[in-house]
Amino acid sequence: MRHMVFGLLMISFLGGCNKAILYSHDKAMPPVSRAFNAGVSDAFKAAEEVVKNAGYKIEREDEKQGSLTTGWLSTKVDSHYIDLFDKRDYGTIGAYYRLEIHVTNQDGKALVEVSAPTRSVISGRLKSSHTAEEKVLGKIADLLRREDFEMTNVGVTE
Repeated sequence: MRHMVFGLLMISFLGGCNKAILYSHDKAMPPVSRAFNAGVSDAFKAAEEVVKNAGYKIEREDEKQGSLTTGWLSTKVDSHYIDLFDKRDYGTIGAYYRLEIHVTNQDGKALVEVSAPTRSVISGRLKSSHTAEEKVLGKIADLLRREDFEMTNVGVTE
């Protein structure tokens, strides 16, 4: 009888452990932007090519609106961090991120904004290091660079 009661107690304790207590939340991140001396259509096509070549799955794209959203990926070692006591903790976060890209016209140039919102059970202190966003913008710049660019001690002009 004692073994039966003990067995029933163990089953009830173990059965109660598979109830979800924490749920993930989506958190928007501030975008990183760069203006390119190209048309909006060319910049959008370059962004699409960069995202595909980087291995991201495109979930939604709307060329007319100039928006592109990738699928969710687990955070990389250097892509996001937790801000603890004003120090960046790049440890294992257990979060997911995706890229959201918006291309608009600004004064005759293509303005490309890239953000990496997250989905995680961690609230508040999770931030983007902007590594993934800067990498995408750098690759877009490589694809949009014209053949007749000029380099000086001040920088590159196109």
